[in-house]
Formats: sequence, C-alpha cells, structure tokens
Amino acid sequence: MASQPDWQRKLQELEQDIDRKLGDRSQSQETFNTTPLPEQTQTTISSLYHQAKTWFQTLPTIGQVAVGIGTVVLSLSVLQTVMRLVTLGISLAVIAVVGYMGYRLFFAPNDSPEA
Repeated sequence: MASQPDWQRKLQELEQDIDRKLGDRSQSQETFNTTPLPEQTQTTISSLYHQAKTWFQTLPTIGQVAVGIGTVVLSLSVLQTVMRLVTLGISLAVIAVVGYMGYRLFFAPNDSPEA
C-alpha cells in the first residue's frame, strides 16, 4: 500500500506536465495572431456535430448506407458545380483576350506615325 501515494504523485506530475505543455502550445498559437472562434460558436458547432452523430448512429444500417451515398452524391454535385464555374471563368477570360486582340487589330488606330 505504500506505492499508492507514489502513483498519485506520479499522476499529479504527469497532469502538471500536460498542463504546462498545453500552456506552451496556447502561448505559441497566440504569437501567430490566430483568432480562434468565439466560445459560443465552438459550442454551437460542437452541439450540432454531436446531434448529427447521434442521429446517424441511431439509424439502421441501411439508413446509414443511404445517408453515406447521399453525402457522396451531394459532394460530387457541389464539386461539379465548382468545376463548371471554373470552366466558365476560363472561357470568359479566353473570349475577353480574343476580343481585345480583335479590337486592337481591326478597330484601334494605328500607332505608326504618318510621314
């Protein structure tokens, strides 16, 4: 029984070491000027996450599979939309360059001096 206080002392030392390391980490994060989310926002996000996780875990297996498939389909749809917007932007840029070159070629006054 004499070893029990020794274990308690080691446990307290470990807790202090962890607290000290966490303190060092939080101070180093402050030096990078990061602005953490407000505590209320973190609580809200955490609460929503846990509600969704609980809801998902209460679904039957076939429901979990259906939700997984739906999530994949929705993610691919969003990715497809983003890719279409990028393609549209590139197309507009190419058309703008071609249009500008056509304007300069056919409608802009010549810069050559008349003699």
